[in-house]
Amino acid sequence: MKLIIFSLILCFVGIGIFNDTEYKTSGGFLTLGATSWLLYLVIMRPIIHLIKKIFGKIPTKKKLEPNTNEQLPTDSRSKTDLKAKPKNNENIERRYMKHLIPAHNLLVVSISKSVSEKADIYNAARYAWRLNVARARQADYVIAHKSGEVIGVFEVDEWLNATDVAFKGMGDADESRWGFHGRVAPSEVLMQYFGKQLPEGFIKRGASNPVRFIFLDDAENTIDKVSNTSKLARSIEHVTSAIVDSSGEFSAVVEIQTSDFGDDTDTVYVEADVTAEINGKVEQEVVCENIEIGDGPIEINSGYIEVPKNVDLKYSVTGKVDMVKFSPPNVTELSIPSKSGDIDIKTEMNGVIVTSMRGELDEDSYKVTFKTKGSAPYGVSTAICSEDEDPSPTYNISYENESEYEEIIFDIKAGDTVKLVINFSETIGFGIDISSKGSAEDYRPDGDGLGESYDDANETSESSTEFDQIFSGSVCAITVQNVSSTIDSDWVSASNGSLEGPLQTFYAVYNSDEDDYYLIIQGESIFLASSDEYGFEALKYALKNIENLLQKELKLKDEEIDSLLFYLEANITDEAEDIDDSAFTHEVSEGGQVSSEDYFSSASDMENRIWISTSQSLNYGDITLNENEKTFDFDFDLLDEKEVVSWSIFNTKENA
Repeated sequence: MKLIIFSLILCFVGIGIFNDTEYKTSGGFLTLGATSWLLYLVIMRPIIHLIKKIFGKIPTKKKLEPNTNEQLPTDSRSKTDLKAKPKNNENIERRYMKHLIPAHNLLVVSISKSVSEKADIYNAARYAWRLNVARARQADYVIAHKSGEVIGVFEVDEWLNATDVAFKGMGDADESRWGFHGRVAPSEVLMQYFGKQLPEGFIKRGASNPVRFIFLDDAENTIDKVSNTSKLARSIEHVTSAIVDSSGEFSAVVEIQTSDFGDDTDTVYVEADVTAEINGKVEQEVVCENIEIGDGPIEINSGYIEVPKNVDLKYSVTGKVDMVKFSPPNVTELSIPSKSGDIDIKTEMNGVIVTSMRGELDEDSYKVTFKTKGSAPYGVSTAICSEDEDPSPTYNISYENESEYEEIIFDIKAGDTVKLVINFSETIGFGIDISSKGSAEDYRPDGDGLGESYDDANETSESSTEFDQIFSGSVCAITVQNVSSTIDSDWVSASNGSLEGPLQTFYAVYNSDEDDYYLIIQGESIFLASSDEYGFEALKYALKNIENLLQKELKLKDEEIDSLLFYLEANITDEAEDIDDSAFTHEVSEGGQVSSEDYFSSASDMENRIWISTSQSLNYGDITLNENEKTFDFDFDLLDEKEVVSWSIFNTKENA
């Protein structure tokens, strides 16, 4: 601001000198220079700053680490009196932040978990999402937000499957996810949305779906699907079941019988917008599923909602479902030409036609792009594969009369033969209402005794359980102790016998092949949190399986357990900001113990705290899981690669 004021003063001085004929030239140069500098400060510098910030080029201030070799200052207060101060500034700033006003069709992604100082905003925003890619291609811009604040605005050049080589090195993702290649949005668009809050009420309380759309012609952020619906089904028979699983997560499944819609070899495809509510919390989920009619009913899963203990488990599930049916596809064999060009294949089915088709030959890939035209909405299925493979179609519903699709195949060259599938659907119904209410079954161990462990959820035949499960991954050994007194006050930790109080040891085991987490208590239980169900929160929900154990055996209160689990997740994933925000002191220590005189004024100061020792492997090794004996085997010598000692900054006794 001082520089801007100074530039304005120079402008006025220059104008004054310019009016004096004797110093006209000097005044002109001064005015021109001051004006240029003012334009840079007001317009160019903020734009450059935003672009650098989005791509992570602005260096962050390094945090000063405490020197543990220095003598701690003496203070009349005990460390147990120190309380963590709530960080209210961020909430206050957000309260007065302006809300964005959509002027474009927007795809909104939440990158609160994935963005960090190690991953720039662009890469966090572009990879890898479960979404309706046909609709994503209709969006003008991608908005990336963190806790509702827009921190990135991007223009998309191309949407690609997450398995594409363009995303090599960005992590493993299956074919159900998508990513994009693009650039920072033009400056006028960037300034319009960057730093703004998402519209009020856009993210419903309790909702966690990371992908949402804001389209200008939508009503209440849903797609207008009124055309072609007068003759279609408006209701459909469905059965809903709901549970609260062993980790305290509610979920519901809506089953729709498909046998009346066609032959066993026909495929039913649905896109559903499902809202589940329980205990006042709401979760909205966009679901895309397909199934051959002969394989049984199609299942629509709600999102997951965390449910506290001792609450009413009455729930409701509502939603809108779009359903189409595809007959077995006609497969066209295509010989790859020697150069890119138009493809002369005409396809027309159920009132939809292919208006144009073009093939693009690259060094080792061939991409087919085609445009369709029909009376929206209509279903489209596409696939391309080598001649010795069976096509595996991708299903979409087009909500525009004219749409564009593409399929790509790799490791291909001119002269090779490929199989190409383009199929258009028959309509079952659009905007079909589903609605049900009931009480969820409680599968928590402290609910009605139906707690579900790894054994319960993965029942297998006697012959199949004879074999161990072997995979590659990492292990973190965790010992938690509610310390009541000290035995040896020199070198202390929860795992070396220096402290007294109830303790528990368990293991967080990561399966790098599947992105799953196991919570294992050797010889007692194995709990699985799969990435298919929990995504990037698999570790969080694996750790939740020890809540009851910590409450019963260590006598910890609910708020203490919540603080403990938050810290453990941050510790295992090495999330520096979350570690700093936790209610635990975190010390990386070779040997897994700390010198008490460096941190505590007396032995009593170490008591009435939660102490944690973690030993973690940083490199992957072979892990053998024995489901029958509820044990696992691993090279435990690798656990000394990262050793951490930590303790709560709060007391576990109110009057301590």
